[in-house]
Amino acid sequence: MVFVSHDLALVAKVAHRITVMYAGQVVEQAPTRELLINPVHEYTRGLLGAVLSIEEGEGRLHQVPGVVPSPREFVTGDRFAPRSSHPTIGLTQRPKLHQVGESEHWFAETDELAEVLAKEAK
Repeated sequence: MVFVSHDLALVAKVAHRITVMYAGQVVEQAPTRELLINPVHEYTRGLLGAVLSIEEGEGRLHQVPGVVPSPREFVTGDRFAPRSSHPTIGLTQRPKLHQVGESEHWFAETDELAEVLAKEAK
């Protein structure tokens, strides 16, 4: 069964595995518990932030910055890139799925973004 929703709390109640997509591109995939405990992709963290802000009774829902583009405006590379914390990186390079350790957890990232994040971590 395929269940489509932005509400990860609801999805977690009915699925043993979650695939998070943004504008038709897979950005993260993992067993449900692993994804909820250790979200890697920025969009997944944003979706979980929205759930947490609702549960904590915050007056304003957590939002991912930027505007959802129409399909005519999709960049040729990472479609989430313009809304990410690094909006100029990955616009022309399609993301690849990378495995988290030896687990069944995968996340999408461009080589360009991986290099930038590695430099920032130093």
